Amino acid sequence: MTTLPAWLQALHARSPGETPGDHCARIVRAVAGCSLDHLPDKLADIYLLQEPDRDTAVEVSRLATNCGTSMRAVYALAGCTHTLITRPYRIGTAVAWVLGAATELGALLPASSWRKCGPGWGLWYGTPAAKGKSPRNDDHMEWCLAVPDEHGVALHGGGGRARNAITIGGPGTILWSTGKPLRGVIDPERMMAG
Repeated sequence: MTTLPAWLQALHARSPGETPGDHCARIVRAVAGCSLDHLPDKLADIYLLQEPDRDTAVEVSRLATNCGTSMRAVYALAGCTHTLITRPYRIGTAVAWVLGAATELGALLPASSWRKCGPGWGLWYGTPAAKGKSPRNDDHMEWCLAVPDEHGVALHGGGGRARNAITIGGPGTILWSTGKPLRGVIDPERMMAG
């Protein structure tokens, strides 16, 4: 494992009394704004726990990464040790790996559970496959960064957008923020169990 820079060591350590969700949310807020165009060294830093060395972390930060790539990095920084979270990145697999780890850890809950969400919960969006059809490859992941109001509106954040930026948006609806239905939510407490 590569030694983390001091700013990430501080994020990696959970504060006394901090819940797993609050920890994930703190990490997301701290890395918001990191992109290839702004703070590219910090963007590369967030992959250090998963990659074998600094050069590989820099390479991953320059790839056409996706929302699952940054979600895996945040879970790793928050202490999830599941192999699908900690293994080196491979293009096109990150969202599936997050969903696989969440399923195995019992952390993937149905979309109807959105009222349980709070800071640091994962949000999985995508268009369900029509009966007899292949699923569309349009999955997307974001973070819930606040308790949703009664309409499902909350501050949210995500990664993998233009130039690999880690961004925070909202308040916007967590139910339909990408124009795709919410397919499930990820409980951070259960994610940190593995």
